Amino acid sequence: MGFIASIYLGHLLTFLMCLTAVPLLAAIMRTPYGILTPFIVVISVIGAYSLNTSMKDVAICVVFGIVGYWLGKMKYPLAPLVVALVLGDPTERELREALISRGGDPFVFFSTPVSATLRILAFALLALPVVRGLFARRRPRAVRSSSR
Repeated sequence: MGFIASIYLGHLLTFLMCLTAVPLLAAIMRTPYGILTPFIVVISVIGAYSLNTSMKDVAICVVFGIVGYWLGKMKYPLAPLVVALVLGDPTERELREALISRGGDPFVFFSTPVSATLRILAFALLALPVVRGLFARRRPRAVRSSSR
């Protein structure tokens, strides 16, 4: 009974803390990017160093920060990168388990109707930009030839 009551009390206190922190968080969002960025960099470097108290971790943090900055300047979308980082480990683990369960046979991924459907859908989605590009190239030619 006391454990459940402490959970309720913890949730209530967390809720109250969140309500009081909303104006502060909104004020942080109004802070200019040029002022906020150095604080983010310093906190990231401190966090990287405190992980293992190693300058190697700080160097890795700086290198990936530079790569992230370059990706932003080149207008690469960061959402696919985040999805890959989040789903990469669980996907690899499930792949390994599936292969181990079938004795290393990779054809386990081609043996069910669900996998066939997903493969067809994946190929269709990969081919869609190519097909659109071909149709987009043909359309201006037809318009040019009809205007002469």
